[in-house]
Amino acid sequence: MNTETAKTSLPETVSYEDIAAEYYDSQHHPTCANFREASARIISAWLEKLETGQAEICEVGAGNSLAAELLHASGKPYKKLAITDKSPSMLAFSAHWANDRTVLKLSDAARLPFDSESVDLLISSLGDPYNDLNFWKEVGRVLKPDGHAIFTTPSHEWSVNFRSKLNSEKLSAEFELKNGETVSVPSFIYSREQQADLLKQAGLQILEYKGVPLAELSSEKISPKLLIGNGKYIVEGYLVKKA
Repeated sequence: MNTETAKTSLPETVSYEDIAAEYYDSQHHPTCANFREASARIISAWLEKLETGQAEICEVGAGNSLAAELLHASGKPYKKLAITDKSPSMLAFSAHWANDRTVLKLSDAARLPFDSESVDLLISSLGDPYNDLNFWKEVGRVLKPDGHAIFTTPSHEWSVNFRSKLNSEKLSAEFELKNGETVSVPSFIYSREQQADLLKQAGLQILEYKGVPLAELSSEKISPKLLIGNGKYIVEGYLVKKA
């Protein structure tokens, strides 16, 4: 998710497999760490309200599982947690969470390895890399009729301001590797109205919306990138259900 210095030509587009080795280095990539903290605040607030005791939970594009971390920290019970990610190297960060109730599965966000209407709660933290209609149709397929999805993304206002100032591609985010090379990863961030329309096309609706402002972060190191074009929030979240 880190965006860096502007380039005269677009950087090479890569996958998260290519940047996994350093994605969680909070010193070199504080933006990623700051976004994770803000996302955790949103997800934990909704987890407190939702009944999870008998829940079949799926986390999409997890990397180092935030769902497992928050469930463990809160002591909330759950029936089963499936942690999924398309990147083997990103998914490996969650290996320490595996047990008889928590399983790891390699999976594309738009082709989840679950039966239709089998998931009580789907969690996607910072899901902008796959925030498209194919993903949301898959969410609609796997969710039970009374199920919920929690989705967070970097805020639209911040991303528009930041990317325009850097003359950056609007549907990607730049990530500066430790070797100095700048690469690009997919990032689809929409306004609340556009996000609602995307969900509607997939037969879903937004129940609640939350945002986290920069001032609420407790991180010792705040990314300078979050100070550029900073709007009301740095991360936004949506609580979703079937329409």
